[in-house]
Amino acid sequence: MATHDPLEGLNPPQREVVLHEGSPLLVLAGAGSGKTRALTHRIAHLVGARGVAPGSILAVTFTNKAAGEIRERLRGLLGESGRGIRAGTFHSICVRLLRAYGDRIGLTREFTIYDEADRSQVLKALVREANLGDDTFHPNRLVHAMGVLKSRGIDPRDSDAEVPGTAGERKLELLREYQERLTQAGALDFDDLLLVTVRMLRQNEALTDYLRTGPFHHLLIDEFQDTNSVQHQFVRLVAGGGDRLMAVGDEDQSIYGWRGADVSHILRFERDFPRTRVIKLEQNYRSTGNILKAAHSIIAADKTRRDKTLWTDGSQGEPVLLRATPTDLDEARFVVSEILRLARVENRRPRDFAIFYRTNAQSRAIEDELRRWNLPYIIVGGTRFYDRAEIKDALCYLRAALSPGEPVALRRILNRPARGIGATTLERVDAIAREHRVSWPEALGIATQRPEITPSSRKSLDKFLVWLREVQATAGDVHPVALLERLLGESGYLAALEKDDDPEAQGRRENLDELIRVAGEFETREPEGTARQFLDEVSLVADSDDVDEQRDRVNMMTLHTAKGLEFPVVFLVGLEEQLLPHVRSMNLPLALAEERRLLYVGMTRARERLAISYADARVLHGERRPSVPSRFLADLDRECAKFVGVTSLGSGQYHRPAAPAAPSIQRSAFVPPASKGPSQERAIDRETSQEAVRKLLPTDEMKPGMVVFHPTFGRGTIRGSSDYGESKKVLVQFSTVGLKKLLVKQANLGVFAD
Repeated sequence: MATHDPLEGLNPPQREVVLHEGSPLLVLAGAGSGKTRALTHRIAHLVGARGVAPGSILAVTFTNKAAGEIRERLRGLLGESGRGIRAGTFHSICVRLLRAYGDRIGLTREFTIYDEADRSQVLKALVREANLGDDTFHPNRLVHAMGVLKSRGIDPRDSDAEVPGTAGERKLELLREYQERLTQAGALDFDDLLLVTVRMLRQNEALTDYLRTGPFHHLLIDEFQDTNSVQHQFVRLVAGGGDRLMAVGDEDQSIYGWRGADVSHILRFERDFPRTRVIKLEQNYRSTGNILKAAHSIIAADKTRRDKTLWTDGSQGEPVLLRATPTDLDEARFVVSEILRLARVENRRPRDFAIFYRTNAQSRAIEDELRRWNLPYIIVGGTRFYDRAEIKDALCYLRAALSPGEPVALRRILNRPARGIGATTLERVDAIAREHRVSWPEALGIATQRPEITPSSRKSLDKFLVWLREVQATAGDVHPVALLERLLGESGYLAALEKDDDPEAQGRRENLDELIRVAGEFETREPEGTARQFLDEVSLVADSDDVDEQRDRVNMMTLHTAKGLEFPVVFLVGLEEQLLPHVRSMNLPLALAEERRLLYVGMTRARERLAISYADARVLHGERRPSVPSRFLADLDRECAKFVGVTSLGSGQYHRPAAPAAPSIQRSAFVPPASKGPSQERAIDRETSQEAVRKLLPTDEMKPGMVVFHPTFGRGTIRGSSDYGESKKVLVQFSTVGLKKLLVKQANLGVFAD
């Protein structure tokens, strides 16, 4: 029985979600509308009120963090009676299925999961062996091509597989060879987990029927708008007619089309699953009224979406701040000065702030300014904990111990720490593998007997392989903490770090201690868990799972990484054409619509304050270039926003403040320095800014190539233009002062100043 009433504290639509039965259910849940609450309370109701066995319920999410939150809430709602409910990501669920039933399609249950680095290593080796140095065959291009295929449910070895574009046939050959090498190594990459699972279910109807009526009898899918083709196939296979299917999603938050997500899956849900009941969750519990109005004004311009309007019975809050700055450096100064101001005035901590940007390259100027003021920050989705060299080394030792035939991990650890097994030896092992047509681990054994390998290298190889075989003999029966400690100790890895004079060596040792601590937490959570299960879990960690709300840091991340997170104060920077919307989406309607949704997602991450900014000039590709405000800003409801702007032309009306001196405070204190920093910019209120723009309305058509004259800058040529609300901004190249952007008033060019 439930320890709490699942209906308690729910609003009417959420109660409808919990109580619904008898047909497929689609829940259109706006940002911050309590969808996780509705989903978990529905599960609690199924178990507590309807007597559904916990072992027959599966909840599928897109991140480990979301799955963990579902499990935690269910523990609070159901206590011990909730044990047995499965909650995990698509990938983690598929790993479990393949470990349990993969032998039905000839897959070893001991398969290894290749991450991005492993995949790139194999592809680099293939390109190198084929002597293809052309950038056309860069591993990143091959990875993208393969991801597109697999997200559509196509294996590169399928007869209908096709790679479009330059050298498509040759790329496809490389991808097919890549798949063969994975098969030889007994490995699957991240995309294979779903693809192979779907094929296994299609080939085994009895297994699929068992899952539908047994462990997956009730299926709940979160973030349905983000499903790609192969994930959608998985849902349809397991759900059957869908009478016990609940899908939760929001087409307004579909932002992963670039990696295969298809928003049409949620738009056509009623066609795929007839008799569907649709329930909308529109009451927002996260953001203030002004933030919601601003976000809705942006997304409402997408005419293909379903009608849905978020509302709150909470505070209207502060207006959304729309900030114009002359350059990206000034934008960074604005962000940091506002952080310092809010820290002082509202007693906020670093972890209360998040800075979102469209591309990683935009972070540099802001990072410089944060460091200048000694503000601690973290790049979420940058170099992840599990991507650090020493952590990769430790996990590769673990993989080599658990999967004797796996070459990528083995190759990485052979000379870490240094054992005198250099690159030349590895190349000769490669040659032996090709010559004898054997696996790479088998080639290592042959190499210990070959005269072309130096005696010292043969001795080192033999000693290492003898030790590794001893570990492999018992590795499957050892818990992860003990196995990690043995591997790192007996291999000499920890001893080498102790002898290393590099100042960063201590940090690397501390990171390994943290990995062992993570393994200990896994053992506490899963007393019967194995080292392989621990390895599976850490192999499926996403960027957004790196967010630690207890670490007192300013959070910086791309808009895509921000999905699923929320912060009290959000700065959304770089609202400019070619950034947001991104240059690659300019002439593609579907891509432009996704860019709009991306902005909406960023805005709805903010709980209390939201600041949006753009710069009149920005350094891109090493060159400072003028920029134009994003077309999306033309749709922003000015009734819930406040505009603050300065001139960008250095005409004497704007004086850039000097860079502030580094404050003499302790970082942990987070107290703003005595200097007020960049405060010489004069703010204007909403009414004044709207009037200033209206006075500069264009009535003449201004075309690129047209020659114009300005009383200050002289003769110039129009290079481009952009509509912004009721005004137009044009890009003009003057012969004497370079590129300048100006607002148009009829046939004359005027300077936009406060």
